Amino acid sequence: AMACGTPVAAYHCQGPVDVIDQGLTGFMVTENESLVAAVEKCLELDREQVLRGSRRWSWEAAWHIFKNNLV
Repeated sequence: AMACGTPVAAYHCQGPVDVIDQGLTGFMVTENESLVAAVEKCLELDREQVLRGSRRWSWEAAWHIFKNNLV
């Protein structure tokens, strides 16, 4: 979703916590918080900003991280 400039609303858990920049590329909530409220907040985010934030997870970026960490 973020690769298309679409912000993400998700529960705070392993996976989303690694890729979502809270308030920049989406919102994470705990089980006690409203996912609906997070989705509504996502509608206010700048899609270009979300797209820029997602670039650090592109295939090219992932390859550079992998290559630089080869032992």
